[in-house]
Amino acid sequence: MSPRSGDLLDVGRQIHLVRNAAPHEVQLLTVERVQKDLVWVVGAELRGRPGEPVTLECWLPDDAVYRAEGRIEAACSLRRTGAWRRVQRREHVRVAVRGVQVALADDPDGAPLATVPLLDLSSGGARVEVDAAAARALSPGALVRCRFAPPHAGAFDMRAQLLRVRGPQGDGCAGSAALRWLDLGSEVEAELVRWVLGEQMRRARRGRG
Repeated sequence: MSPRSGDLLDVGRQIHLVRNAAPHEVQLLTVERVQKDLVWVVGAELRGRPGEPVTLECWLPDDAVYRAEGRIEAACSLRRTGAWRRVQRREHVRVAVRGVQVALADDPDGAPLATVPLLDLSSGGARVEVDAAAARALSPGALVRCRFAPPHAGAFDMRAQLLRVRGPQGDGCAGSAALRWLDLGSEVEAELVRWVLGEQMRRARRGRG
């Protein structure tokens, strides 16, 4: 079921703008004003030309990512042209991971940001645990380099975008950050898929043993 447009395009809501002509070029924007399906945003001047088709993405906490087609109207405005559709969190097969550290660095300057435990991994992205210091160092929408080495596999070194960052909660729950892989080559993607499926099979065998 698609949510009403107002549920997602409220003033102050953060959205991602993905250029269809350059799908790895993602901008994090904040809704400033809404008039029906016409949206004014702040955060950066829109890349691309007026009339260019784009994809809008919005994350609803504890739910999923929603996507809708749109187009650029001007330097700071865009129009939603299609209905919102829900993209399940489990769009990619994902497995929980323990005991693996992920080194995060700024992209492109390479400055270290944090080293954090890996929580789960898929061919589409990953989720990592963050403490208060890591949560302050990481910003939603930022581009990072991720380096890690899961068991039974070689080392991975990939670009990613931070989709969301949630610091530790007062009730003792650990914080987490969600990452989406960018510029993932076919060989690296295939290697990730092989590892995820292989890990599922290894765990299934252990469960039967």
